[in-house]
Amino acid sequence: MGAIEKIQCNNCEKSWELLTGMGKRHASLANISELYPADVAEQLTKYEEMPGVRFQFAMTPAKCETCKAFVSVPVVFVKTDEKKYTGVCPECGKSVQTFACVERCKCPECNEKKLFINKIGRWD
Repeated sequence: MGAIEKIQCNNCEKSWELLTGMGKRHASLANISELYPADVAEQLTKYEEMPGVRFQFAMTPAKCETCKAFVSVPVVFVKTDEKKYTGVCPECGKSVQTFACVERCKCPECNEKKLFINKIGRWD
C-alpha cells in the first residue's frame, strides 16, 4: 500500500500532494510499463518474457525544474540486469530529479530550504 504525502514550503507556503510507494496493480511489469513513455515501456515488456526476473518498484518523489514542482514518478530497478528506469514529469514530460529526503531539497518555487513533509493518507 502506498502513502499520500504532502510537501509544503514554510517560506512561500506552496504545497504539493504526491502518491508514493506502490499499489497492488504494480506487482507486474506489464502494469508498471504503462506508466512510462513508449520506448521505456517496450524495454520493460521484454523483461516479462524472462523467467525469474526480479524487480523493485515505487512511485517516488521527484523535483521538476521545468514545472517548478514536486511530482511522483515511477522508478523500477530490475535486479536481473541491475538497471534503473526513472519516469519523466507527468506534467511536461521532461526529466526529473528524484530524492530520498525532501527536507534537504530547495523549494522549486522560492528556492529556500524550508520544506517539510507529512503523510496524509494511503492509497492502493
